[in-house]
Amino acid sequence: MNVDLLTSQLPLTSLYEGPTHSSSQLDFIFSTIPEFISSTYTSPLTIPSEHLGLITMPCATRKKKRRVMVRDNSKSNIHFLNYLLDTTDFNDILSIENANDASNVLMKRLVSIYDQCCPLKSVLVSNKDLFYITHYVKFC
Repeated sequence: MNVDLLTSQLPLTSLYEGPTHSSSQLDFIFSTIPEFISSTYTSPLTIPSEHLGLITMPCATRKKKRRVMVRDNSKSNIHFLNYLLDTTDFNDILSIENANDASNVLMKRLVSIYDQCCPLKSVLVSNKDLFYITHYVKFC
């Protein structure tokens, strides 16, 4: 199976290249943070299956600090977002005949409002912070 389209469109890295079923690769593991994985290997499963299990081993140590981009979803920004959503006139979208065009216009307008109210900011995540529960990241 060719997953190049998936990995080129999304910030994903395939962690294993090799057969998982006979001589074909049917099973995949992807990550957005491959530097946290030291190795990925196959192992026979304990349940009856023709597939091999994929096992990933996390790194014992991580980088000391790294920068991540997060949305500034502070209370004041969320209030501003609610205000703009309440006061923005979306009636012109109703006059668009093609549903796909209307959906695209609506999506672009919503993304623009979100970008305006909750901009991206760069924060430093330390080694002690688990990347999925830091104060900066948990509200994104």
